[in-house]
Formats: sequence, C-alpha cells, structure tokens
Amino acid sequence: MGMEALAKALTAAIGGNRENQGVSHFIDTGFPPLNQIICNNPEGGLPQGRLCEMYGPSSSGKTALATMMMIQAQQAGGIAGFMDHERSFDIKLAKNMGLNDTFPHWIYQQPATWEESNMNMAKAAKTIREEKAIPADAPILFVFDSIASALPKSMLDKDMDEFNMNDTTALARVTSTTLKVMAAFAEKYNFTILYLNQIRTKPGVVYGDPTCLRGDTVVPFVDGTSATIREIVDGRIDKSVWSFNEETRELEPKKIIDWHDNGPLPKGEDWIFIRTDAVQTKNGAIGMTVTADHKILTEGGWERADALGVGSRLVTKVESSIGGSLAEFIEGVIAGDSCLRAMGSNRKTANLLIQDSNDPEYAKWKVEKMAKHIRFSSVPVAWGESGVGVRYDSEFMHELYEMLPYKRDPLSLLQSLAPMKLALWIMDDGHLATDRECRYTVSVKRKKNDDYMDDLADMLFEKHGLRSRVRSREGALIFDSESSLKIAKLIAPFVPPCMERKLPEALRGQYVDFDLWTESTVRSSFATIKEIRKGSQHRGFGRYDVTVSGNHNYLVGNKQNGVIVHNCTPGGGAMEFYSTVRIALGRKKIMEDRGGVKTFVGQEISMKTTKNKLTRPFQEISWRMMFNEDGTGYFDVTGSMIDWLIGKGKLVQSGARITWTDGKSYYKKALIQHIDEAKLQDELFALAKS
Repeated sequence: MGMEALAKALTAAIGGNRENQGVSHFIDTGFPPLNQIICNNPEGGLPQGRLCEMYGPSSSGKTALATMMMIQAQQAGGIAGFMDHERSFDIKLAKNMGLNDTFPHWIYQQPATWEESNMNMAKAAKTIREEKAIPADAPILFVFDSIASALPKSMLDKDMDEFNMNDTTALARVTSTTLKVMAAFAEKYNFTILYLNQIRTKPGVVYGDPTCLRGDTVVPFVDGTSATIREIVDGRIDKSVWSFNEETRELEPKKIIDWHDNGPLPKGEDWIFIRTDAVQTKNGAIGMTVTADHKILTEGGWERADALGVGSRLVTKVESSIGGSLAEFIEGVIAGDSCLRAMGSNRKTANLLIQDSNDPEYAKWKVEKMAKHIRFSSVPVAWGESGVGVRYDSEFMHELYEMLPYKRDPLSLLQSLAPMKLALWIMDDGHLATDRECRYTVSVKRKKNDDYMDDLADMLFEKHGLRSRVRSREGALIFDSESSLKIAKLIAPFVPPCMERKLPEALRGQYVDFDLWTESTVRSSFATIKEIRKGSQHRGFGRYDVTVSGNHNYLVGNKQNGVIVHNCTPGGGAMEFYSTVRIALGRKKIMEDRGGVKTFVGQEISMKTTKNKLTRPFQEISWRMMFNEDGTGYFDVTGSMIDWLIGKGKLVQSGARITWTDGKSYYKKALIQHIDEAKLQDELFALAKS
C-alpha cells in the first residue's frame, strides 16, 4: 500500500488531521514583555481555549493584573467575567483602570462552591458562542479568584447549612476531578480561564508557605537512606519520604514530585535553627535550619518556626518492631522479676536485663523466645556461692523506653488476662503451696504497705474473677484454691519443663513450644525542642523545598528520623497538569523620600512562567504598579518597557542615560517627558517586535 492509499484508508477510518493543531488566538495582557514570555510573541498573550494559573503572595498584584487582562479582552471585542470567591473585587478601581462593567460585556458572580463557579463559566461560554453575539475568534476571559478560597461542595451538608471543616483534602480532590473537564470545555467553546491562587511564596516556589529549608538540612527517605535538601533538589531525587496524614493521623510514605531552588535568603531575614531530642537516632537529636515563617507540625497544630520555643513538642516518627505476641511476652516479663534500664532521657531508649540465679534455664528460655526479634548479648556475672552466672542484656530500643512507666507494674500490665502474660508473672513472682490445697501466693514486695496491693486484688477480681486476700506487710496476694486452679489451667501450656514446679502435678507436661510473632508499625510521637536560636548564614546554602504528593508535608532533621514540616498548597497539584501557562508572582515595595519620610508609592511585580506549553518556561520579567495620591493604581507600562528593552540590548544605557532611536541620550524621566507618551509607546512596541 502506497502513502496515497494509506491516507485514504486513514481518512475513512479516523478522518484527516485537525486543521487547528495549536493555539491560534491570544488575549493581550497589556504588557508586551509579559506576552513575550508567555508565547514568544510581544503581540500575543494568554492562549485562548486554555486554562492558565497566576499565583503569588498576598497583595502581589494578581487581581490588578487579571483586571488588565480582562480590559484587553473587552477591547478586543470580547467578554470578561469574574468569579469572586474571595468577595473582595473592587469594581470602582477596575472601572478607573478602564474595565467596562456593563452586562454582558462584564459578567460578575459570587458562587457558593468550586463546582458552581466552574459550571457557570462553562455554561456562560457555551451560551456566548451559540448566540454568536461576538465574533468566533473574539476572546472570552473568565477570572477565578481564587483557588485557595473556593469551597468544595462536599464540605457543605445536604442542606448547605453547615460546614464540614475536617475534610482537609477536599479541594485537592475536586480540582483533580474537574479541571480535566474544564480544560475540555475551554477548548470546545474557545474561552480562557485564568485561575488565581494566593500562595505565600516567591517566584519559582510552586508549593508551600513562603517556607524553605536551608540547603544542609537532612531529609530521611523511607528506604533508610538520606540526603540534604540541596542534594535532593539539585539531583531531582524522587524517592519516597515520610509524610503525616492529617485525616487519619498516621505517617505514610509519599513520593517527592517536584523540586524548588528558591535562591539565597533575602537580606534582612534570618535563619532559625531548631534542635530537639529524638528517638531512634544515633546521636539522640534532630536538627534543622529553616526560614522564620516555615510551618512545623506541633502537638497543637501547625506553627511558624519563629513562634516556637524551648519545650515546644513537635510531631516525629516512631517505628515499632514490638507488637503482636512479642509485645505480650515482654509485658509479662517486665510485670515480674526483670529490669528495664534507660540509656538517658536525651536518647529515650532503654534495654531489658534478664538474669536469674535460681533458675538460669528459665532466664535462658525467656531470652531465646525473644532473640528472634531482639538482639541480646550475654555477660558473665558472679553469683555468690553458686559461682559464675549469665546476665542477658538486650539492645537499646525506644519501644522499651516507652515501657519504663510500667516495669514491675502488674496492676497496669494484667488488665487483660492473656494466659502467656499471666504465666510469666506467676513463674517470676509466684509460689505454689501444695500441702493441702493448691494455692498461689504472688509476691509484690516492692509494693508492701501500699494501697497498690488492694487495688491489684480488686482489679483481678473485678476484671477476671480471681479471688485473693492481701498481706500488706509482705506485699503478697494469696489466691483461694478455686482461683489458683483457674490460673494453673490457663498458664499450663506456657510453662516450660524447667519451671513445672509452678504447676500442680496433674497439670504438668502440657507445655507446647511456641514462637513469638510481631509486626512493624510506624506511628507519630513527639520530640521536644531543646534549643532554638538564630541560624548561621552559611555560604552556598540557600533556600530549598520539595513538593510531596498527597499530604504535602514531610519529615526532616536527621539521617534516621525527623519532625514534620509543611509544604502544602491549596488545591493540590492539579493545576500543574491541566494549565497551559502558570505564572508565579513576587513583589518588592517601591519607596520614595517625600519630605524626609519614606513613602510607599508602588511595587515591582516580578513574573516568572513556571510552566509553559507555548514556549520556553522559567523566563522572568517585571512590571511596576504605581499608586496615585487618591489610592488608585496604574501600571507603568512605559518605564517598565524601557527597562526590559535595555535588558534585551535593544536600548543602550550608559550610566544613568539612555540612547534613544534618534541618536540622542536622555535620562529616563526626561525621555518620558520629552516624547509624547502615545508615540513613545508605539516606538517601544516596535522595538519589542524587532
């Protein structure tokens, strides 16, 4: 089959190629440099038929820039609309800037939910196109303000009367499911949606608070390895980290999906160094250096780093390998004749010491049962006339440290009558008298002359029906014969031959060997801040962050463990996938000396394309927004254009003077005053196109 025949066959099967294979129409932003970085054309702008996002800090000019774009859409014969979820749009300011607020040139709504807003935009665009009130290629621009403030329908009850405030992931879910539909609608009806998002961050920082970690802060991975945050960002390491699910209150693995190098720490700002105690680390400490506004998860919720102090408790991770029947066995061991020893309060670890001069085989049996899961070492010890014996020392573990409050405390440990646990307590501290009737006496001498013994007897009777009387002076419980027989029957399968004297003769020989089992779990705990101070300014260690899928927080601070820090953005990561262009904003105040007083007169808005399907991303420009005495604002197109053209080499600046196209040189202010503004802008636009 030749190519001509193949073309005919394909046409019959699926049709020919679509005539439109890209974006053909754009909405002018009003600023040629911004058009240039969006679509590589100073006469271009926002793509029609696509979703776009513009995000940045509070008061960084998002709404003002969006208003400029809506004005340009109207001036091109199109229609502009505004979905006001923040309820903050100033129509007077917009009209002063040139917006036509007559309906239907201007569509303004205050939707209740995310779903209502998006559906209304789609319905309005469909109606406009079907009514053919404007040319088919005339722009329709809807501004959605903002993602962060939109309320998902699922967070309202059926009567839409009460809020469900606990669903912290609702917005992320709804954006993920609806934006793919809105992208299809936008293309079908040739309209553009500009989603605004209030994220407190600098350009290039896609997620998070304006928060960053210093480059040398360590991040532990789920696989047991670790790296500094700088190494992760520079190497774009995409391993899984530990993350905290605020809904389930559990720690879970989550993958790194984006990386952010946010530059050096701005002048005038300080790092904050935080050191906490730690569990399951070699040095017993967690340390990290963060920006002052970085949020960290405490026992009371998210807090800025500069709001924390010594004694604050931060959420950390504990991996437990003691569970199942192993945990039950150890509880039985520590209820009786054994010793738990802490390494120190800073390390928060302890080990288990087992020795028995009277029953060395029994001590060995206990150790052998646990040794499949816990490492033990043997230490020779002198035992008086009996010669040399053996003491067994376990490894130091945080799980054992957490058991310290319960050591030799049968009142707490025997709340559930597990036969194996009861057997260990009886074998350790119990004595069976068989002269007349079988009666168990259990000695708890350390609690003699104490109400503890009465409480223990009451608990064993009320919970398990075991009757006993207390001998306070001896610290002993004496069980009646009926209860003693009940105990013996329960524990017989767990009493090894070396300890059969603890059973009535009729119940001996019933021991069945068993293996202990355990399960590893990961859960949250708390690390206490021991030191917090201004961090040092290390050269080469700038501000870094990563994006973590799902929960948008992660564990940092030590090769083995850490504390949870925040990197969440409203709405999840759906915009990253479905937007054609994403523009990050930053701002810097412009101050003037007026009569010896520094006065705020405007701001330099920096704009960076962090995603762009139309041309090269990560291009950056700036645009000045100035304010009049009456508070109204305007964009300094001319002055900002001159600066941009100088940066492009299309105008030459020597010192403070600029060489113009007539060959003469001017100071910037003199240039603007010397040439008619309309003519000047025409010439600037011509230079931009050249």
